Amino acid sequence: MYVPNSLIWANAITNYNANDRRRVVINFQAQHSLSVEHVLGELRRLVTEDARIVQTAPSAPWIAVTDYTDTGVKYNVGVWTSGSDPPNLQAELMRKLQPLTREAKPEA
Repeated sequence: MYVPNSLIWANAITNYNANDRRRVVINFQAQHSLSVEHVLGELRRLVTEDARIVQTAPSAPWIAVTDYTDTGVKYNVGVWTSGSDPPNLQAELMRKLQPLTREAKPEA
């Protein structure tokens, strides 16, 4: 990573590690046979049901389709949580997301 000295000296630097909240971002791919709306709905349900995830703006969860490829649909999930939770939260979300990568639901 390259950052010009002029930017370092002229601007404030924010140390996000000092904040009480941490961001967890997960990128994954699901098969084309899954309904995009089904996957998005399940993702919304997962992040809404977890009490460790911040639900209020400006730190509310974001969920997006990021790409359509030959092998599937790519998704991005981003959430904020307390400083001590990110590793456990990420591991649990990954475990819960795994069925969404394979389960076939017909298009509505």
